[in-house]
Amino acid sequence: MALILDNKEELDKEIKVPVNENNSEIGIILYTDGSVRPTNPGYGGWGVHGYTYNNIKIDKPISVKSVEVETDDDCLINKKDNCIITNKGYLGSNKVDNSNTIYPVKPIIFIDGLGSHPNKVTNNYAELTALYKALEYIKDKNFKYITIFSDSQYVVFGMNQRISNYAKNGWVDRDGIPIINGDLWKNIYHLYNEILKTNSTISFHYVEAHVGIYGNELADSSAVTGMNYSTMKNI
Repeated sequence: MALILDNKEELDKEIKVPVNENNSEIGIILYTDGSVRPTNPGYGGWGVHGYTYNNIKIDKPISVKSVEVETDDDCLINKKDNCIITNKGYLGSNKVDNSNTIYPVKPIIFIDGLGSHPNKVTNNYAELTALYKALEYIKDKNFKYITIFSDSQYVVFGMNQRISNYAKNGWVDRDGIPIINGDLWKNIYHLYNEILKTNSTISFHYVEAHVGIYGNELADSSAVTGMNYSTMKNI
């Protein structure tokens, strides 16, 4: 188990995960999430969950129950026996077609991370922070296949449709007004391009929140823990 922790007070000891320098066939799946309570803006936290895997199709699928990872029909929590570890995230067995597109894989390590914000933030900022932390963790590890899931359309649409235009337009909108969360978007864009230089394949996907999707539920749980830590610090 690996932890990517926020470097604040008790959360200041990052555990480095040894990764082979030649990761030509190693992939990583990460689910990211942010949490803000009791209002938006409010006390915020971020969370990440995922795993690394050998990108080789295996004959016998590995369920999360068999590796003692708690659960999720995309992988729903009440159907843990059917929750399979694949090259496209945790999926119900009915969605694993054993083709060259979606297939079961063997996980190497599981990854969890969480952290808090010292000041009140918006939910979008917390969601972006989770993505930033995920990319920061990935950078320099030379993963060949990178798949990131978020329940924030703001994050996913931003990465898939907007971020290149943000950069091209100098991080301002069509009216010349600086984009919201611009500094964080800039940092994400820098990490994203550093990762692309390693010839990695990286993709960003939206998943619905609070419907029992396993990886998202774990990321959410970590984000809530981070948010609670933020709340305690500000009492």
